[in-house]
Amino acid sequence: MTLDGVIGKDLINLPSFTGLNYRENTGIATLNVRLEPGKGEQLPPNDFLVTITGPNQVTVQALDTRGQPIPDSEKVIDPVDLSSPLTLNSSDDADGDLYGLEITLSPGAAVGDRFLLKPLQQAARELQMATNRGEDIALAGPLRATFDPSNLGNSRIESIKISNTDPASSGFSASQGLDNGPFSVIYQGVNVGGDHVFRILDKDSNLVGDAEFNTNNFNNVLSKIPATPPAIPPATMATELGFDFSISGVPKAGDSFTIEFNTNGFNDNRNGLELAALQNAETTRRNAVVVENGVNQYSFNQSYATTVGNIGERTRQARTSEEANAAILEQTTVWFESLSGVSLDEEAANLVRFQQTYAAAARILSTSQTIFDTLLQAVR
Repeated sequence: MTLDGVIGKDLINLPSFTGLNYRENTGIATLNVRLEPGKGEQLPPNDFLVTITGPNQVTVQALDTRGQPIPDSEKVIDPVDLSSPLTLNSSDDADGDLYGLEITLSPGAAVGDRFLLKPLQQAARELQMATNRGEDIALAGPLRATFDPSNLGNSRIESIKISNTDPASSGFSASQGLDNGPFSVIYQGVNVGGDHVFRILDKDSNLVGDAEFNTNNFNNVLSKIPATPPAIPPATMATELGFDFSISGVPKAGDSFTIEFNTNGFNDNRNGLELAALQNAETTRRNAVVVENGVNQYSFNQSYATTVGNIGERTRQARTSEEANAAILEQTTVWFESLSGVSLDEEAANLVRFQQTYAAAARILSTSQTIFDTLLQAVR
């Protein structure tokens, strides 16, 4: 929740981009891609190839640095209807992992058509701030919990975790509150089966559900209650309401607690601490293919350090290559000049030699002229 008392919004607008059609495509379909909300940790540092592999089948593959498909990275999605606009995301993959991509394909695709996706090529350049107001940073938690002072136990509601605040798919309302809140949590004691029972009621005292625990660890209370009406696939009240909580301490039968919207919730930095903790949380995917027992998630700090290391390594390689090529160029130049170049020292020596030769020849001519003149005078 922000300083204005409303649920926080996006701080950064992520870009969407268009897939590149291959020249040999015969269809007329176009493809657009964006990052699926809440699935950023599934995006690896790769390009992707989307192929229409059948009349009702689409295959997504991760590519290596040479543009070749990575083995075992195929995500085959079928059946699909290619005759109408098609949107694919993680819910369409059997493993719930479509690399964090949300792919929209227009009608008109033909079997064999391929599209190249480069989600990271210009992502950093196209990121945009959604706000420039410091007050819009949601530092506070949107919910708070209280306990009845008359409680006999020492239990408290702890670790309220918010997973969804969208009014269309959670218990949060568009008017910045809880649709059916505040919620009451009442400890019922131990039932005949030996389980601890916590009953949750809405603002009208309607039963939300009973959470039963066979241990003294009362974690994720709402996750113990099936969604109503039962959802397909099965879901819990934590998913339906968009939040969950845990209870610490030792409760006594009849102890009650209240969970309500954090109206005027000043002096609250719970979400700010969660934001700060993201720098060490494993939120960045390392490889497209998940290796069993392998480390495939990095924190922001690890990702940044890896990026800096890769840039430094490639820079050093480039400089080493530049130095080696400069040495080869210098050596080649010397060889070339030794075969076809002009040596100034050698030419100067030749010039002196030719000059002395010319002087000697001139002296011979002068001497010959003198002898000839002498002979002529003797005959007279």
